[in-house]
Amino acid sequence: MTDIVDYSSKYAAANTAFIASFEALFGRPGQVLSDLICEKVPVSGMTLEAPFLGSGSTVREWVGSKRFEDLRAHGKSYPVKPYEKSIRLPALQVRHDTTGAIGRAIAREMGGAVAGYFEKPVFDMLYSNPSGFDGVALISGSHPYGAAGATQSNTTSNALSHSSFRAGIQAMQSWTMGNGEPLEMSPTHLVVGVDNEAIALEIAGIDKPVGVAGDGSLDSGTRVAAVTIRNVYEGRVTVVVSPRVRSGCWYLMDLSKPGLRPLVLGEARAPTPIPLDDEKTYSRFYRDEWVGSVEADFALGAGLWPTIYGKPS
Repeated sequence: MTDIVDYSSKYAAANTAFIASFEALFGRPGQVLSDLICEKVPVSGMTLEAPFLGSGSTVREWVGSKRFEDLRAHGKSYPVKPYEKSIRLPALQVRHDTTGAIGRAIAREMGGAVAGYFEKPVFDMLYSNPSGFDGVALISGSHPYGAAGATQSNTTSNALSHSSFRAGIQAMQSWTMGNGEPLEMSPTHLVVGVDNEAIALEIAGIDKPVGVAGDGSLDSGTRVAAVTIRNVYEGRVTVVVSPRVRSGCWYLMDLSKPGLRPLVLGEARAPTPIPLDDEKTYSRFYRDEWVGSVEADFALGAGLWPTIYGKPS
């Protein structure tokens, strides 16, 4: 009678490598861009309910009775959705691995599966330009509830340059609440794609090359020469370069205020490694494959528009 070989230990070893790789990668220090631009909050249930408050009160001398100002309350609901990132290997290799190669292969695959798990969904949401608490797109030229009912803009169609960077800073610093009080926003980060890396680093660097027009004016008209002047915006922002930022797009963000971010991410189930660890599973029996997934449930949506300014397309 032919002996039945038990390969369960081999599958268990593959599962151990899968989970160990997951834990090592998720525990690795370092910050991905989605952690910077998203406010991450826990969610229980099927929906993230995000409350937002409008204009605050102003400080004034207390003469007579106090004057109370009403806060404008807003709310947005974002549905929780399931997400997955999955890998597979021929089970034949798992069964007959004697060198530990399977563990190393799983670690390599998990590097792609785990590193920046939220990056693609977050950028997909950013590029969809979702509607925010004020009823308009996150990046829009017509945000309501400014001073005396005026609208405010956090978008530009201009390519990244010294002048558009300067205009973006001025725009963010000029935003007000409905009562006219300043929102006190000021960019801390400049987020660009690889195509804008050089100009972004130049903008945030020490020296600034400036074109000189024929009439002697700087950075305007037909340039006939160039000079280098001290950059007053040196160190003004942290430049972040990501291959996920589309060509031509760039964003100024104020990420200095706790709890205020351009996007909100409601985590109902944290990324979890789930290997199929039995040789009698469907995938092993019918396709002779070892499979594993990293699954998560979370909601994504627009956060606070005053934290972002830029060229979204």
